[in-house]
Amino acid sequence: MGSGLSRLEVDAIRHVTNECLSEIASGDFDDWLTHWTSDARLMPPNAADVVGHEALRKWISERPPVKRFSIFDMDIDGGGDVAIVVAHFSRAFAPDNGDDADQAARQVLKFRRDDDGNWKICAAIFNSSEPQ
Repeated sequence: MGSGLSRLEVDAIRHVTNECLSEIASGDFDDWLTHWTSDARLMPPNAADVVGHEALRKWISERPPVKRFSIFDMDIDGGGDVAIVVAHFSRAFAPDNGDDADQAARQVLKFRRDDDGNWKICAAIFNSSEPQ
């Protein structure tokens, strides 16, 4: 736990992170977008940055369906209205989109607390952590 965040803040950020992955797997992109700031920036591997809700919705809806996610390591640190999450996870794509075996990946998320006290993702980057 980050020294500048309370246990409740860390739990809230952990909850949002887990919800996002669950919503991707279930295809619930409307709820997924509620966890992002309106000016959010996603930096997918080997691709241009994706900025804002409209671009995020287009990007996520064009991805192959994910069957499952599993986070196996999450470190949360921050203070004030900013937090950083470093997480390792595995994902498996739906069988009709290639290999459905679990694939190891990692991500860094930057969270910002909004005026209502909700933690939202304002920047994210992810990539595979499997050797090439």
